[in-house]
Amino acid sequence: MNGWNNVVDNNSGKTFGFSLALTPTKKLSIIPTYLTGPEAPTGAFGLTTAGSLVSVNNTKAWRHTVDVVVGYNATSKLSFLANGDYGRGDKTSFDPTTNTFSPSVWWTGFAGYVKYAPDDKDYVAARYEYYEDHDDFMTASVFPRVHFNTITATYQRTISTHLLTRLEYRRDMSQFPVYQLSTFSQGIKHQDTVAIGLILLFDSRDAK
Repeated sequence: MNGWNNVVDNNSGKTFGFSLALTPTKKLSIIPTYLTGPEAPTGAFGLTTAGSLVSVNNTKAWRHTVDVVVGYNATSKLSFLANGDYGRGDKTSFDPTTNTFSPSVWWTGFAGYVKYAPDDKDYVAARYEYYEDHDDFMTASVFPRVHFNTITATYQRTISTHLLTRLEYRRDMSQFPVYQLSTFSQGIKHQDTVAIGLILLFDSRDAK
């Protein structure tokens, strides 16, 4: 891949990765994925330990991410899913006197899902997500070591072969006021979202 979370690559380095799909039993699946590559911008300005900017070309600090997804179908109606992530590698400050970078930043996250489908037209689902941006690198937060927690409840009904309707409630929480209601308001520690969706499904086989 050319890069992460961007449309135009920010340097000449490439990211590499692999994924492995395991099915120990008919009900259990395990999918580990590993990504790595130099992702610091070429010729970017780094922050020195003294607080000043210096031009650096850091292609040696490789970013690493491990992602593991575990799924378990308890019955034909009840299923569970767990997803864990750990990332590290970027070095955000530079000491020109010793020509060394700061220690690698890191972040981690976890999500757990449960889904129940009483029939072939309806299902309900609940999801919990946790994310820690240990060094405030991924979220660019001004607060130290931000923790994010999210709970989501979903109901979906199939109206027809190609039409679904979905109702979802979500609550986001943090120990710091990181959520902005508007540009002019102060941040808040939690926010609530309700969404109602009408989903039209397309299938290439219908074009025949």
